[in-house]
Amino acid sequence: MTRITNKAPAIAERLAELCITAEDCFPEAVDPVRHWLVPVRPLHGLVNRPKDSALRERFPVAALALLGQVVGDVQAWMPRALKACLEAIASQTPALRGEPGFVQLRGYWQAV
Repeated sequence: MTRITNKAPAIAERLAELCITAEDCFPEAVDPVRHWLVPVRPLHGLVNRPKDSALRERFPVAALALLGQVVGDVQAWMPRALKACLEAIASQTPALRGEPGFVQLRGYWQAV
């Protein structure tokens, strides 16, 4: 079991990348794998891509779900791009600002 657990972040990163690659099917790709996602470090590779910004704006609910799983609560280094991600999500769907996942992610970014 330890061998599988040690590989979980690498698998989670590949699943997140797969979701991003799905483009128009991004929400449908996130939903079935989001419970398999775990915090990924370093995170900057998943939040700094130009393609991601379009997905955040088109699918803010799915983007928030994905970020909520891969950010985790102990990021030693929180990329500046996380703030831009959250701003893009909130600009498309302002009601998400009150969602627990959004509030938690904003708190992580502000704490660093």
